[in-house]
Parts: sequence; C-alpha cells; structure tokens
Amino acid sequence: MSDLAARMSVDETTATRLADRLEAMGVARRRRDPADRRATEVVLTPSVARLAAEMSTRRLEFFRD
Repeated sequence: MSDLAARMSVDETTATRLADRLEAMGVARRRRDPADRRATEVVLTPSVARLAAEMSTRRLEFFRD
C-alpha cells in the first residue's frame, strides 16, 4: 500500500480505505506478491481493466483528432 499511497500523494490509511472501497464495489481485488509476502498489490478486475483500456484508447483518439 505504501507505493500506491506515494503514487497518489495520500497517506497509507487513505490508500487502504480506497482499496477497501474498490474491493467492496467489485472493481478491484488485492493480490499477495508471491516473491514478497509483505507486499499487497491492488489490481483491477479483468472486466474493469478492459473498460479502462477502452476508455484510454477512446480518449487518445478524441484528442488526436
């Protein structure tokens, strides 16, 4: 969570609460790092990841035109 918090410029408790909310909404899940059991990764669910990729592509196309 510390890396996520740093990237978002928030404290770790805020990042943890955000991850909790995203998980409760079903749009993200936590995944343990097998190489470092202390680390937890927050990842988008596959359907939300596809949606985010599509939105990113469309945004780029919009601003390119």
